Amino acid sequence: MHCAGQLWAPGAARAADWSAPAVFETGLTEAKDWSADWITHKDWQLGKRTVEPVTVTLRGPPHAAYAST
Repeated sequence: MHCAGQLWAPGAARAADWSAPAVFETGLTEAKDWSADWITHKDWQLGKRTVEPVTVTLRGPPHAAYAST
């Protein structure tokens, strides 16, 4: 997968420049291949933290290419 990112701070006049494109691969592409559970501990008290949302804007439609051998 090829991706690039762009960041900005709240109240900034404009967004930062786009990052250089990066490439990464993933092997588990079907929902049935995944299982997960939250990593937590009672002492962390995550429910009492304020979380700042993250917005991701794509430059174009997402796409993926797969090759099989």
